[in-house]
Amino acid sequence: LVHTEHGIFYAGQSPGDGLPVPLTLRHFGGTEQGGFGEAVMMGIFGQTRSGKSILAAQLLAGFAAHPSMGLLVLDPQGEFGRDRFAAGDHRVDFSIRRLLGELHTPRTITVTSTDDVALEGCEAFTEMLRRAGFFEELGFKGANKEREASERMAALLGDLNDEGGRRRPIRDLRAGDLRLLVKDLSRFADVIYASRPGTTPGEGQRALDVMARFELDHARLSRIWLKTLESFRTDMGRVPLSQLIGQVLQERAVVVLSFAQEHGNDAVPYFLLNEILTRLRHVIHRSFQSGAGSNALVVLDEAHLFAGEHASECADGVRTRTLLAQSVRMTGKYGVGWMFVTQTLHDFDKTILRQLQVKVFGQGFKIGADREFVEMELGREGFARYCSLPDPKRTGRYTFMITGPIVALGSLGTPLVLQSFRSSADLIRSNPHCFGEVEGERGKGKGKSGEGEVESGGVWVMGNGQLVMGVESEGRSERWAGYQRMVHTMGGGSSARSITMSLALRESRAASRGRGGMRLSVGGGHCAGCGDGVAGGVRWWLSLRTGRARCALSLI
Repeated sequence: LVHTEHGIFYAGQSPGDGLPVPLTLRHFGGTEQGGFGEAVMMGIFGQTRSGKSILAAQLLAGFAAHPSMGLLVLDPQGEFGRDRFAAGDHRVDFSIRRLLGELHTPRTITVTSTDDVALEGCEAFTEMLRRAGFFEELGFKGANKEREASERMAALLGDLNDEGGRRRPIRDLRAGDLRLLVKDLSRFADVIYASRPGTTPGEGQRALDVMARFELDHARLSRIWLKTLESFRTDMGRVPLSQLIGQVLQERAVVVLSFAQEHGNDAVPYFLLNEILTRLRHVIHRSFQSGAGSNALVVLDEAHLFAGEHASECADGVRTRTLLAQSVRMTGKYGVGWMFVTQTLHDFDKTILRQLQVKVFGQGFKIGADREFVEMELGREGFARYCSLPDPKRTGRYTFMITGPIVALGSLGTPLVLQSFRSSADLIRSNPHCFGEVEGERGKGKGKSGEGEVESGGVWVMGNGQLVMGVESEGRSERWAGYQRMVHTMGGGSSARSITMSLALRESRAASRGRGGMRLSVGGGHCAGCGDGVAGGVRWWLSLRTGRARCALSLI
């Protein structure tokens, strides 16, 4: 498959038989360049400890195998930034940094947070002022009045221009601007507190009260103002948020951006995601206007916090849900796809759900409010199979059902069952066309338990049953015959046992693209340890690369 289909990536194996399961993870460029031709929208759903972040990391590695693709991970809880997945489960060992560093074209991850980048938006600036008590000190009492004052201040900031008539960014605000802006804001205090419509700004007592409070507490208000400005300045080494996003869209960088709320505040940082989404849309629009196309994937972890029912309980959350839905609809046509990683289904924003072409279901939806949605997506037969998936707490393996265009071997929407790998090493070994060698493992075979030494040729047999053989080839095909000692991985949980088989390879040509290859016949034999027979005449296809290479054998 890897030689006949673009973007083949083995992100797991089939439960029971352990055969590697291929997915099609192409970039979002044109089909003539091996891409999907459009951005793909994905959702990974599963309850806590269902392995959804691990699968998301594996899919990220598959997309990162395309150097022409940028990746932006929005990380509200720091799981991707800390590179720690399935914390507390010693059976799982994953590192996204290692995966991307082992690619044939290694990718470097930039990990940063909203504390380390320069914010830019007027709404973000006034929201930070509101949270620091700025508007309350001016006399705007109550959440609604504070929010109205914040929105009015944001509008005033948006009208500021420099000497050349260009809009002045927040980071260029001067000390003298504070008094002028508060004076303009005070004129609208009468409107904000008006008991009847038609009140003229600046005519009532409220305007005088605001200015009196400003003069009385000028020192404290100035400190809040200057402290908030620090998050927007670039003279302290901060990179503007738009520039960071531009690195993903234009330079195809891989960026993990954490925006976890600071100082122990458990409130969901909606305004930070609103700022990120606003900058993202601006950068995409600018790139399109300049004639530069985008080819990127945006991952939002813990998406239920921002697109779930809980987000509708406050004005910031409502705006976040609206911005997310608009972003999914808008960015796709510009080559920017989305991956939502979330715990819930029934209360997830339906506008976003309708846009998702790929849906991945982990454990936790067999009963309760989410059951109906999963059954509708998978069909009756698919849902019955979903209910039979093994419990990861018992097996130590995370199993998913996948629908959509990334299913390489599916047809007519048939869901695919995939059991994710336990470690980075397993994923690397299963994708030699994407990754380099696993250091220290050449010349050894590993089964489901135990190890076996391999003689010449560098044959590997992974626990998932896939064979990988290292050979040397001077041309596009060659004749090679002899004996190899292999690990024979038995099914049903049996231990790996060594078996010596006679391998006869006949010269052949690959079926596609003129690649050299060989057809391998496994003669009759038996396992010395268990006596299990190996049927004669089982045929395998061995594709070769020129020069020193590793060649994947797959059963046909």
